[in-house]
Amino acid sequence: PRQPLLCPLARSRVVLAPHVPASCLEGLEQYSHCWVLYIFHCNTDMAKAFSGDQRIKGKIGVPRLNGAKMGALATRSPHRPAPIGLSVTQIIRVEGNSLVLAGADIVDGSPVLDIKPYVPFCDSVP
Repeated sequence: PRQPLLCPLARSRVVLAPHVPASCLEGLEQYSHCWVLYIFHCNTDMAKAFSGDQRIKGKIGVPRLNGAKMGALATRSPHRPAPIGLSVTQIIRVEGNSLVLAGADIVDGSPVLDIKPYVPFCDSVP
């Protein structure tokens, strides 16, 4: 799906890199959801983003606006000056060095930069 939580039945697994201890996940299961920060590694503009190329597009077509253009940073597109994604996902369970999630909109194989618990009292904007 294009947005997190639009497909709640979808399951995904985040596996920690070998140098990251499984104990980093301890306590995460007490939260219902978490934030996952990752790299849009399939982004077709990836080379430009890291090369300092000044020809990065400022505006992009937005599907929900029938292709009308909008500033890249005013969208949720993977085509951005810094190809970093953020998804809120439901935590299903912690299994050793991995985390099973529901509703993630992350492409398989995406490098995960960080995982943080979703804390409603400070993450939810009324």
